[in-house]
Amino acid sequence: MKVKCLARIILLFVGVAIAPAMAQTTEKQPISRGTWLYVGGSGPGNYTRIQDAIDNASEGDTIIVYSSTYYEAITLNKQLFLKGTKLDGQDFPLINGGDDYNTITINNDSCCVENFSVQNGPAGGLEKGIHVLSNYNIIRNCSIFNTGSGIYLSNSCGNFIYNNIITGWGSRSIGLISSCNNTIFNNDLSGHSNHEIWFRDNSINNRFYHNYVHQCTHNPAILIEQSPFNIIEENNISNNYEGLVIRSSPNTSVLRNSFWGDGILFSASFQELCSYIIEDNLVDGKPLRYYVNQKGLTVPSDTGQVILINCSNFIIRNFTFIGAEHGIVLFFSSNNSITDNMISAGPAGVQLSQSHNNFISRNMINGGRGGIILSSSNGNVISNNTVLNQNKQPGICVSSSHNNKIIDNVVVNCRIGISAEFSSGYNEIIHNNVTGSSWWGIRLYASGNNYAIDNEVSNCSVGMRTDYTSGDSFDNNSVHNCETGIGVVDAKSTDVRHNKISENNYGISVAECSLISIVNNNISNNVIGVTFSDSSFISIKENNLMRNIKDASYTVRLLEVLTNKFKRNYWGRLSLKPHMSIGILKIIIYVNPFSYEESCLILPWFYIDWFPVQEPYDIP
Repeated sequence: MKVKCLARIILLFVGVAIAPAMAQTTEKQPISRGTWLYVGGSGPGNYTRIQDAIDNASEGDTIIVYSSTYYEAITLNKQLFLKGTKLDGQDFPLINGGDDYNTITINNDSCCVENFSVQNGPAGGLEKGIHVLSNYNIIRNCSIFNTGSGIYLSNSCGNFIYNNIITGWGSRSIGLISSCNNTIFNNDLSGHSNHEIWFRDNSINNRFYHNYVHQCTHNPAILIEQSPFNIIEENNISNNYEGLVIRSSPNTSVLRNSFWGDGILFSASFQELCSYIIEDNLVDGKPLRYYVNQKGLTVPSDTGQVILINCSNFIIRNFTFIGAEHGIVLFFSSNNSITDNMISAGPAGVQLSQSHNNFISRNMINGGRGGIILSSSNGNVISNNTVLNQNKQPGICVSSSHNNKIIDNVVVNCRIGISAEFSSGYNEIIHNNVTGSSWWGIRLYASGNNYAIDNEVSNCSVGMRTDYTSGDSFDNNSVHNCETGIGVVDAKSTDVRHNKISENNYGISVAECSLISIVNNNISNNVIGVTFSDSSFISIKENNLMRNIKDASYTVRLLEVLTNKFKRNYWGRLSLKPHMSIGILKIIIYVNPFSYEESCLILPWFYIDWFPVQEPYDIP
């Protein structure tokens, strides 16, 4: 077996060595075993279809393909050299696969494909320009465009892929699945939506070097998943949605790469993070600093990206980060200070994962897709930061995190201003100014016992919202000029107190909730002051409801009607009579078991505030 493998490798390198001579003339017999066959020439014995020549060739033959466009999909099911050659004034031959599943399929070991243009496989991620299902092949000097995946290796080892240009609107340039010991170098990979190269499912010991990787539009340009011991070396990686992402792939080496407008991101265990070799990389022309198991350092100012693994008492101060994947990243790190930095980065300006008791203050984060992002991180202080123009993730987000303080920040024009989500608890969001959020200004989601206090929220789609939560509190906030001021959805045991809610379409909106206390709020100048639906035990008590077009609106189901109450509110005018609020009683008669559509009887319903106050409450 070893002798066979050695023979194949020797044969490949013989093919590489004689390539210049083969390129100079198509009339001479190459110095290799086997016969030469021709496609597209004018002499006798030429084939018109490449597949016909393949079918009539023998192991070790060379097929010379002249300049033309060949509308076919081909399969190399024997060991062959397939070489394109130019006629005078023309380009290399073009193989147009149309809508075939794969344009070129290589099923046999030790084949060589060179000097072709390959185009027009289907655009889906499973369709390939060149699909390799064998070992020890060479693919070189090809231009591949407008295919789902340019080159795809499946359980394929020992291949050389170099000097190719792979571009277009497909899913990826190169994909490797369960493929090992491949060498991929000197390629130009660009313009794909998912990845430029994807290592997955235990693709081991591959070397990817001297490539130009750019303009990947929607996902990481280089993604390594469940694939250890790969080497990413001396590549130019620029202007991608994300640069290099490594997930659950221990012993990855990232050496001497140059990142421009992106950088490196990880999703890994502590042991995996410690196994990486990250050395001598640049981000926007400045060193990427990767620290593991260190204490008490001040990071140098000439830094393009900072990554701390199990570090403490670092000072990261007075930097300007532009374009890095994440400007500052902490994993398993505590008691660090991140202050006075200017960051314009990709997915996040500052990211903490399983990092506790850090201090993040006075940073300016402008542009990118997320500002300050915490995951499974507790006891951190995030204060006096300015976060602007984050178009994907929140300006400030804590996820699965507890006991953090988010204080005195300014968050402007982010999709979500501030978010506490996914089992986060006992976080304090205090005295922040949030404006211009296209979704939510402050959101509490799938969590509990979080507190939003004394915040100013304006000009958002929804000013403040809690959903799938319990025990949250909104206290002494000012919310104005939003579609909805405060929204409470599928929540319980939530307090809304002492807030100023004005000039919104809906002041407070409650849906599918229970045990909600709306107490001592100023609710004024809204289209609708308070609305609730399909909810029980809603207490609307001692509020000022003034100058709203409609003060209260509701829809209740039969079993909820006696649980909700209005009590001692000020309704914007002097009245000695009880105040009646008219709404809808919905009695469900039938639910379609297939579509779940409800057939209902709709009746008017009245809630009465029996003792409305005659003067507004003094709510500070």
